[in-house]
Amino acid sequence: MKKFLLLIIVVSATLALTLAGCGGTNTQPPSPTQPAMCYLRVASTSPNVWGYVWVNGMNTGVYLNAMGVAQVGPYSCGQQVSVQIIDEFGQQSHIEIVNLSGPITTVSFSWW
Repeated sequence: MKKFLLLIIVVSATLALTLAGCGGTNTQPPSPTQPAMCYLRVASTSPNVWGYVWVNGMNTGVYLNAMGVAQVGPYSCGQQVSVQIIDEFGQQSHIEIVNLSGPITTVSFSWW
C-alpha cells in the first residue's frame, strides 16, 4: 500500500510539473522604438526675405526664395530647433524657435 501511495504522489507531482511548465510566459522583450521623424517647412511671406535656411546653427544647403517655401529635414519629432535665414551676402535674419510637433511643422519669416 505504501508503494502504491508513493507511486500516486510521484505521478501526480510529475503531471503537475508538466502541466505547469516553467512558470514563466514566452514573451519577447519589446524592441526599441525609433523616434518619429518630422520635416520643417520654412516659408517667406515677404519679398524681402530670402536666403539659405539654417537649423540649429548649421546650414541645411536649402535655399528659400522670396515669397517661397522650402522644406528641410528630417529631424526627430518633439525636439526644439532654432531656424534662421542667411542670404548669400551673410546678412542674418532673426532666429525663430520652433517645436517640431507634427510630420510637417511650418515656420514663417515675414521680416528680416
